[in-house]
Amino acid sequence: MIKKSKNDELLEKSDLLKDNKKINSKVEEALLKVALGYEYEETEMIASKGGKASRVKKIKKVVPPDTTAIIFWLKTRNPNKWRARLMMDE
Repeated sequence: MIKKSKNDELLEKSDLLKDNKKINSKVEEALLKVALGYEYEETEMIASKGGKASRVKKIKKVVPPDTTAIIFWLKTRNPNKWRARLMMDE
């Protein structure tokens, strides 16, 4: 059994932290995209009567902003302003 040195362990942890930062960044970008809404294009093959593809049809699709993603984004980015507050009788 080969024992890892402290330096090897530190390098592995460093790589994991870098990977986590990259992943977190991608997830943040995806959440923001969903929160704001986005457009994308779909390609559809239109077949002729003989069954062969005769043309390509491009369709623009719109994904509207997602309210839950907006709320989550606001609450985590600025919790003092957007946290849920309990309304108490005075």
